[in-house]
Parts: sequence; structure tokens; C-alpha cells
Amino acid sequence: MVSNRGVVLEFDAIAVGDRVICVRVERARLRNAHAGMRGGAIVIRLPLWMRGREAGSTAESLYKRIKRTIEKNPGRFLAGRNLEFRDGNVTNVAGRQLSIMVMKGARRYMTRLSGDSVLVYAPDNYDERIVSRLVAKTVARAALPYLKERIARINSKHFNSVLGSVRVRDNSVVWGSCSPNNDISINLKLLYAPENVLDYVIAHELAHTKVRSHSKRFWDSVAVAMPGYKEARRWLRESSHLIKA
Repeated sequence: MVSNRGVVLEFDAIAVGDRVICVRVERARLRNAHAGMRGGAIVIRLPLWMRGREAGSTAESLYKRIKRTIEKNPGRFLAGRNLEFRDGNVTNVAGRQLSIMVMKGARRYMTRLSGDSVLVYAPDNYDERIVSRLVAKTVARAALPYLKERIARINSKHFNSVLGSVRVRDNSVVWGSCSPNNDISINLKLLYAPENVLDYVIAHELAHTKVRSHSKRFWDSVAVAMPGYKEARRWLRESSHLIKA
């Protein structure tokens, strides 16, 4: 932590597990100061009008508060990273073992699922981030039949809802969603999580086909479908940042 005449200017990065989270302070046209995760970093935002010691003490207070919160429930903040897939990796998803192979020399990026291999055609000087995103989409397509079957089984047993489409998304924001038309979307990362965690999110979204809010009636319906949902929910808060492909 660096300070100047009692005013905090910079903060130390926060180490959680194998990850180091950078911290930066920004000025903005705000009424009140706040802090949160953005782009993989902790961003402390201070109003333009706030100066001197008040700005320093406010920023320091926000830093300490979010540091405690992250250390207590790292999964809530650190699960925002997208999965990483690289050339030569072997990934196990939905009961399938898929080998990832990058075929250099192509004019443009393209992916193809060939048996148990994900083939990525890419330029010689390819961008690993682009390859990773393309592989994630292909892996999501490969896992879709498995996810549809799992959702259908839980739905027929506990909810009997008429569902729309089912999608798997490499989403860094939410674990799942249910649209007004009962379209269900599940985060690809959950296919690398413990099965009870995946089933909890499925039950959560299916419960929204009956109750749109997070009322007591909603949580009661989740509990009927999955009595141990609190344990799975806790795992998402505390350990989901450990998910890897």
C-alpha cells in the first residue's frame, strides 16, 4: 500500500490461491464511491468531488472490505475467468475425452469436431485467446446432448415444465439463466464442476419456470428437487474459481 501525506494512492495486489488480483483506483462522475471486480481486477471508483484525506480513507476502507469478502468467498469474484483451452490439451467433458489440435497454416480461423478431437485451423501466428474461445464453443456443442438429457430428466421428475431451447455458453457473468419463454442457458464451466453443483444450477433455472422471483416459494421448490442445494450453492461461492478445463 503506497501513500502520500496520508492519502492512499495505490494498493497491493491481492493473492488468492494461484491468482493475483490487481487493484486500481479510478475517478468518475459518481455520487458515491464503490468498488467491485471488472476485467479481472478490483476497481475502486471515487467521485470527482472527493479529494485529499477523505478520498484516501474511503478508498482504503473499500479496499479492506472487498479484500475480506474475496478471501471469505473467492468463488463469487474469481469465477469470472473464461476457461482456457490450448493446443495439445486433453479435456474431459460430459463423459467425453476430447483432444485439442491446432492446425497451423490456415488463412482464417475455423474449428471442427472430428471424432474425439477438436481441430482448430489457424494462421501460423495465431492468437491463443481466439483459439481458446473457438474451442470453448466447439466443446459446448459437443456437451449439449448430455446437458439436454440431464435437464430433461430433472424437469420430468420435479417440474414438468414446457421448455424452450437449451444452450451451453462460455459465460463469465452468470451460471445459468431462464428466459420468459423458458429457454435454459447453462455456463460451460459447470460441466467441469461436481455433478451436484451442475444439478443445483439446473434445478435453480427450472424452478424459475414456475416462480420468477427468488421468494420462499422458489427456494422451497429448489429444495424439493435438490435437498442438498445449499451445499452446492456454497461450493459456487467458495470454490468455483478452481474450475479448470
